[in-house]
Amino acid sequence: PSPAGPSRALVSSVDGVLPGRFIVTVADGVDPATVAASFGLAPDFVYRDALNGFAVGGVSAALASALTADPRVLLVEPDAIVQAPH
Repeated sequence: PSPAGPSRALVSSVDGVLPGRFIVTVADGVDPATVAASFGLAPDFVYRDALNGFAVGGVSAALASALTADPRVLLVEPDAIVQAPH
């Protein structure tokens, strides 16, 4: 908290999870596009700055589980719509 009051979250979920869409974070030094391709996925976005990973849609629960089991993958999380607080 700052002297002006408690800190606020920079983003907040508005509509929740987008079904079948995930953000996948991979380990440092691992190419996210290579991981996606190894699962036959074509990412909508590849991230290399704020995080090392990719966003992808059309992913089944079984494929999400397989991604989670890959040692190159640090985190598989549902994608969601977010907005800045008012």
